[in-house]
Parts: sequence; C-alpha cells; structure tokens
Amino acid sequence: MNIFHFIGRACNDPEVRQSSGEKPLSIANFNVAVTRAYKRQGEPDSDFFRITAFGKTAENIQKFVQKGAKIAGTCHVQNKNWEKDGVKHYGFEFILDSWEFAESKKAAEEESAEQKKDDFMPIPNLDIDMPFA
Repeated sequence: MNIFHFIGRACNDPEVRQSSGEKPLSIANFNVAVTRAYKRQGEPDSDFFRITAFGKTAENIQKFVQKGAKIAGTCHVQNKNWEKDGVKHYGFEFILDSWEFAESKKAAEEESAEQKKDDFMPIPNLDIDMPFA
C-alpha cells in the first residue's frame, strides 16, 4: 500500500503551470509543514514535504489554498530519479490524490489576527531554562 496522509500548513502559495501538449493539464506545486507528534532533543519540530497536484485537484488548490492554510491530504508516493552532470539523483514525489481544509476559515483568520495584534509569533513548547525569566 502506497499512501501518505498528512495534516499540515501550506508554506507558500501554490505555483501552478500548464503542461504542454494537445490537452494542457494544470500542475500545482507547494510545500507543507507537518508538525511532528514526538520530538527528540535537537530535532526540528516539523517536516517539510513538496506536494504536486494535477488537473482539477491542482486548479482547486490554486483557487482555495494559500500560504498558512491548514489542510489534510492523501498522497501516493512515486520515485523521482534523474541524472545531472553524470551523477544519478534519487528522491520522492508526493502526488496529491485528495485534500480538505483542516481548519475553518474563521479560526484561521482569528489566529492570524491574534498574531498581528501582539506582533509576536507564538513560540512552540520550549524545554529550556530562560536566563531572563
């Protein structure tokens, strides 16, 4: 089974282009930040994934998703192999099959307004002693 489920926030507005050919196809690319459930000391809090969507899914992503939107999605994963300057490179491509919003528009607006109100970004759970506190 080749399924990748995620809930995360869009790191950027989707970049959309049209494929070449007789019947052009919309292709959207964007990054999502997925917060880790558990964190070991010294590790980052989130993982970042590059997501690709095609066709109607790409068009809907372009219309409705913008930087900061919290979405839930299901992808399938493909190998992405290429050669550059005689060196083989290997990677993965996350192809979006379905998605939905994981947060209401109102909640997102309230969170954004709260951040703007005090001009500080909320700090995630820090397990360190603050010398000035």
